[in-house]
Amino acid sequence: MDKKLRILFMGTPSFAIASLQAVVASGHRVVGVVTRPPAKVGRKGILTKSPVHQWAQQHDLPCLTPHRMDEDAIHSLRATQPDVIVTAAYGLLLPADILALPRCAAVNLHASLLPRWRGASPIEHALIHDDATTGVTLMAMTKQLDQGDILLQKELPIDRQWNAQHLTHHLALLAQQLTHDYLNALARHQPPKPTPQDDTHACYAPRLTVEDRHIAFTHSVARILGQIRAFASAQGAWCDIISENKHTIRLHVLKAVGEQCDSSEAVGQLNISQHYFVCQDGIITPLLVKKAGGRTMEFAELMRGWRHTHSHATL
Repeated sequence: MDKKLRILFMGTPSFAIASLQAVVASGHRVVGVVTRPPAKVGRKGILTKSPVHQWAQQHDLPCLTPHRMDEDAIHSLRATQPDVIVTAAYGLLLPADILALPRCAAVNLHASLLPRWRGASPIEHALIHDDATTGVTLMAMTKQLDQGDILLQKELPIDRQWNAQHLTHHLALLAQQLTHDYLNALARHQPPKPTPQDDTHACYAPRLTVEDRHIAFTHSVARILGQIRAFASAQGAWCDIISENKHTIRLHVLKAVGEQCDSSEAVGQLNISQHYFVCQDGIITPLLVKKAGGRTMEFAELMRGWRHTHSHATL
């Protein structure tokens, strides 16, 4: 190694831990770990440190948790005198004063093949839109959201059996490898050549809402299965089942299979005996579900207790 770099790492969720591990394993000096402040988690609102915060403390790394990038935060970060800032899903846009701190570079690891899926939720959007491949991009940071020059990229085929948790795990390992490769190149004074993004191919992955989890059976089999996989590790994609007597159940679907086929049944129809919903171009069969506030169960178990012969989902 030609030079030991001073690295300031910024990240918050579990996805970022593998990249932080790569920074530590590189032998460079970690002058600080910046993460989002503890937040209330769960129904009881227990104040909980971020996954990166917990990992950093377990490994005796200096940790900073500013609520915002104000003058106090900038002063604290300036004192670390970083050569490089490495970020991975930190959760805040960084102002120009922060981007100007490192002597060598400020880079960001993003869980997509930019310029596709710029924004806060690239993993979920890749699944919802049934992308065949995704990947990780290491880019130079700018004030604009995910628009910096591409330094390194690695592609990953998406297994149709993966949900968001599985995909996040595999992308985190790719990010770890990119971090390792970039820091080694930088230490050898051979940084990768920057490549500008092609803005004509850009698309965006905005922060997701409850409505994004709503299953619309007017969509295709592929779209609905992707949506279910995208939210399986969260609260699940949901639909409302309405029986003939107007009784409504909010159903969270955690796992499902589907089949493209012709059906004479109406879109949104729930076939009680065969346990499937009719969608735009086929059928969706839930496997694991939860009723609002209830336990996870097999959909077939729920259907055995369903008294009515015909039901449908709201569209």
